Amino acid sequence: MQEQYERIEAYLDGTLPEPERKAFEAELERDKTLAAEVELHRRVHRTLGNADEWAFRQNLEAISEAYEAPAENGKPGNRSALRLLLGILILIIVASLLYYFFMPAPDAEPVEPPAIEQPAPSPTAPEEVPEEEAVKETTTPTAPEDTPIANIPPDQPNPALEALVAASPLSATYELAVEARFSNQNFTLEGEMLSAQYEEGQSMTLTLFDNRPDNYPDALLHTGELQVMEIDEDAPIAFAAKKAYFLAYEAALDLPAGLYYYVIRVDGEAEALWVGKVEQ
Repeated sequence: MQEQYERIEAYLDGTLPEPERKAFEAELERDKTLAAEVELHRRVHRTLGNADEWAFRQNLEAISEAYEAPAENGKPGNRSALRLLLGILILIIVASLLYYFFMPAPDAEPVEPPAIEQPAPSPTAPEEVPEEEAVKETTTPTAPEDTPIANIPPDQPNPALEALVAASPLSATYELAVEARFSNQNFTLEGEMLSAQYEEGQSMTLTLFDNRPDNYPDALLHTGELQVMEIDEDAPIAFAAKKAYFLAYEAALDLPAGLYYYVIRVDGEAEALWVGKVEQ
């Protein structure tokens, strides 16, 4: 038995001489029991490793020697104990083999899936705006209309006529100083004029306007002829000297309360001689 064990170990270790190795391999082909024992030795080699193999060999050798050695006084040895020890060793070997072949594989670390690169979003084309909506968006908002003329308060000054009032008298040839007023529905005007150009009998007119800017100079409310009377007709007058005249006008006018402007002209001439204002 010891010789058989040594042959198997030498064969597995590669130390068996070439002729003996070939003879041993031929024997393995014929003897299935020997082949099974060699395979068992080979598995033990793989399982236990070098250190365990050496210790295992020592144990087997000790068991073999104890089993084959005669007992003291010519009695056979305690083979029952040897069989028990051999059984324990075989169980250890079988348990090791079972553990080796059926040991669950260690849990593998989870492998994260490779990151999938998301495709870059393609630029979206601007939405087409219907032509009608585009026209609406590009249309410049119109400024609010001016306050309707009809909503102008009746006492609000007319800027254009106010400027003429401030500049009167408007002519150096006809120097006027007049004053007008309303008394109930009666309009009266009185004043004086100095002029060297005025000819006796020449007509002078008065026109009346309200304060609405769009009514001057075409939409007049009233017109009439002034009374022109020379003052001190018998006084001596030097050549090209200015004469003094008294101006007067009176008319019954049914007008609502408000601000009114009157304009004095020489009949037939476009230039205004005087512009004044009066409140009703």
